[in-house]
Amino acid sequence: MKMNISKITSFILLFATVSIIYLTFTQIDCLSAARGSSAANRIRILLSLSNFTGALLGIVLCPLFLPVPGKNKKTPLSIVFILIVFIPNIIIMSLGAEAWLSSTVSQIIMSFNSGIFYPIAYGLFFISRRQNRDSEDQSRQTRITAMELSILIIAAMILRYVSIPFLEYFGIAANPMRALSFVFKIIEIFVIIMFLSAISCVYFLKPDCIRPAVKQKTNTSFILRLVTLSLVFTSLNMMVELRLFPLMPGVVNGYMFYLPAAAAAVLVLAFFSDKQYFLQSYLFAAALLFIILPCLTLLQNPLIITILSTLASILHFSKWSLFSVYITENYKGGFWFYGSAMSIHITNMMSVVGSIFIPVVPSSPGSMVLLSAIAAIIFIFLSFKLVVKKHPILLEQMPQTESPKSYITLTDSFNNHKLTKREAEIAEHVFNGLKNSEIAEKLFLTEATIKKNMTAILEKYKAKSRSDFMSKTAYECGLK
Repeated sequence: MKMNISKITSFILLFATVSIIYLTFTQIDCLSAARGSSAANRIRILLSLSNFTGALLGIVLCPLFLPVPGKNKKTPLSIVFILIVFIPNIIIMSLGAEAWLSSTVSQIIMSFNSGIFYPIAYGLFFISRRQNRDSEDQSRQTRITAMELSILIIAAMILRYVSIPFLEYFGIAANPMRALSFVFKIIEIFVIIMFLSAISCVYFLKPDCIRPAVKQKTNTSFILRLVTLSLVFTSLNMMVELRLFPLMPGVVNGYMFYLPAAAAAVLVLAFFSDKQYFLQSYLFAAALLFIILPCLTLLQNPLIITILSTLASILHFSKWSLFSVYITENYKGGFWFYGSAMSIHITNMMSVVGSIFIPVVPSSPGSMVLLSAIAAIIFIFLSFKLVVKKHPILLEQMPQTESPKSYITLTDSFNNHKLTKREAEIAEHVFNGLKNSEIAEKLFLTEATIKKNMTAILEKYKAKSRSDFMSKTAYECGLK
């Protein structure tokens, strides 16, 4: 029961957090209508910088006061930390939008504290889904977590793009300050929801959620590649949002018309995220897009630009859910858990902060071809090791015994020895010559889990070693 409550409250916490991110852009739009674009841009710069700084500090503070893998902090300590972070924002927001606008100090405090909200939300979300579970449930949990993330991101995204027409319908042009106060009040409600759900999640978090840190090194290369690829995806999406593609000014801003298609695609991708070789296929498809992007950009066709925008948004939002899950599944635990949990969100923040200071690239075919080509080279280089599959090694000499009367398939061999689904999946990789670390990377499991399953496989095959298992399996299947 406690486990379910912590999962539900962490979902609510993260949904409110992501919603605030999008509603902040709506708030800036209202401010632009009320006080001009220069005032809105000043607030945007201030919010982005102080928010980004707060997020980085939160990554360091959260492990000190909140549960981390391998160590469960005392609940009162965690609750006090949450109180210290949230209460200033709740007090300032209760004064109203005008008080916030008239005080630079209030703006800095709120945006800085809001930055600390992000690692709290992402960290508690993933840690509440990090309970001890057997290998049979690992794959299913990966898919469920990816779909949960996709649903809340899509819901928050819809909230953002519905909010503008809603405010326009109720007279944002006639009274923009009233609209700004309304959005400000909605954000305040979300902050209170975050505050209550964060306390509830910590209070109901079960000790078995904090799995002991595995004495294995985190696959840092794998995580860094995903984080960097996320930045490439985000940059591509930012280019589309800034209308850098030729003829993009003729396309309606935002995702209003093709949002349903993008949302459906993200959910479908999340549903298949636990399948074998899914990540390789996903990155391969993305690599193809990056390769053809420069060529299609030269065509300067509005329909093609719209399709590219849709694909860019699918990549942008799907990697937000998929990459986050893959990173936390491959993270072995330790102090930087909260940084790992929100690493994908950091890349989005870096893109927003960077766009403030980096001059906008000219919207010309030549510029876009050059940018796309550079992005393609970086992307393909980083994803190469994640896309290329390993080749089976040569088998050792077969047992010198009488041949079986009839040969069977590899699946039949696994079934005959009563291997579980997970054991069969691992056994197939072992049969193809992969090491434990490589299997762990492909299946998004820990090496300890691979070793545990490998021990069971050897017992069921009555094999003394991996090579003995491979020889016996090859013999049963009649492989030379």
